[in-house]
Amino acid sequence: MRSQYRTIILSLFIVLGFFAIRNVLGGRRDGVFSEVEYFPFMGIIVLTTVSLTIDCKTFKVGRRLQAFSLSIIGILIISVVAFKLIQYNFIESKETLVLIRNKAGANNVLTFDFKLEGAFKLTEHDLFGSTDYFGKYVRDGDTYRLLSSNYDGSLKLPQRGTVRQYMMYWENFDTMLVEKKAAYSSFKK
Repeated sequence: MRSQYRTIILSLFIVLGFFAIRNVLGGRRDGVFSEVEYFPFMGIIVLTTVSLTIDCKTFKVGRRLQAFSLSIIGILIISVVAFKLIQYNFIESKETLVLIRNKAGANNVLTFDFKLEGAFKLTEHDLFGSTDYFGKYVRDGDTYRLLSSNYDGSLKLPQRGTVRQYMMYWENFDTMLVEKKAAYSSFKK
């Protein structure tokens, strides 16, 4: 009977773990139904607690460390998701170097928030809210080059852009408005 429970718990770990990791590695929704994305993560936490309780009882009887295998899987999934959430919150807490938004009448509604130390947050706005994506960039004077991001939307993101006065001129992309620049001392390279 216990092997059936372990099989059910393992299959739930696989399904919920897949969705929890996929949600945290993709964009982070903020809008009408954004809390629904955390249900798989909360399910993993509950399953890990239940599994740890069952594994402790099994360990007392058999004295085998392999009894904790399901709990270790749950703890690993929780660790990966928590690490990414902490990393995204750390990026958001950094000082903004340049904040760039689309001009009126643009085809897409994006906001680039370039942070100090080479990280950026991209916000894509839609009808029901927005989605935040995170990535890395390199700055050379007034030129910004995007290195990587977890963006999975329909647009092809620009790779390089230059800030001149209050405009960001992207190569093969919309021109955007510079809304905020950091103080001159931190803006210098």
